[in-house]
Amino acid sequence: DNGWIQNVDMPKYAPKSKQSQYDGGVRTPIMVRWTGKVQSKMSEDLAMSIDIVPTLLDAIGKPYDERRLQGESLFQEHLQRKYLLLYGNEGTLSSIDAAGKKLQLQLASGSCWVYDLAADPAEKNNVLAKERRVYVTLREALAGFATSLAAPAEEDAETRRQLAALGYLGSQAKPTAGPLPDPKTKIGSLEPLFT
Repeated sequence: DNGWIQNVDMPKYAPKSKQSQYDGGVRTPIMVRWTGKVQSKMSEDLAMSIDIVPTLLDAIGKPYDERRLQGESLFQEHLQRKYLLLYGNEGTLSSIDAAGKKLQLQLASGSCWVYDLAADPAEKNNVLAKERRVYVTLREALAGFATSLAAPAEEDAETRRQLAALGYLGSQAKPTAGPLPDPKTKIGSLEPLFT
């Protein structure tokens, strides 16, 4: 999980954080430790959560039909994917290329922004005017992505009951009174996981 960026004014995520199409909402490290089986490495390849299943299947030596899985194994030298294509909860579509250029398209208004994530990881400077070729390339990458997505319909009482029984529905946690504990004081509790 990529955690979140806290909104300093309210008990919720900051606008460019979790559940958004900004870098703070989508960049997630993937770490695996399997002594004697997995070699350490760092990669700048464009990986997604859909890559986890083929990666795990490769790790345990289980053959699979690559045509039936959307993801790619992270055990390859380099992934074949050229773009990440993302749909955001706030009604946006985004495409990101391997160079870190990102197009974000607002579906309702048609507004769009281009960011250079390498130079501007906070996504504050829209470089669309300077990066027209990047815009065209990233827009073409989004062309096949569904843009007619609608909000889910309200479910009936029986469906809500079934979803709640499975743990998919619940109430939101109430904000706690007073300051939250400093998570850095609990780092030592993770030590048993690494020995």
